[in-house]
Amino acid sequence: MGETLIFIILFCVVFAAVYFIAYFIAGKRILGRGFSIFINAIVVLVSPWFFLSHFDVGVGNDCCSDSAVFSPDHRLSMYFWVIFVVHSI
Repeated sequence: MGETLIFIILFCVVFAAVYFIAYFIAGKRILGRGFSIFINAIVVLVSPWFFLSHFDVGVGNDCCSDSAVFSPDHRLSMYFWVIFVVHSI
């Protein structure tokens, strides 16, 4: 299940990048506004939630080993910025 979700998220991220490049070159949306909103929601909302839930929340956080995604002293400020960016979009 986890590998499938990772594949779906990575596919959406790559697709969003290709879609942006196509939009940049053509100057218009290729697949429509609704599809663009759907892909952006996956990339902006689901990706950070998935990353934090699998790699940071509930995982031992030792700043002197490879287990720390965010430094223990800066974890709260990093969560703030992730939530701030997600809510600003």
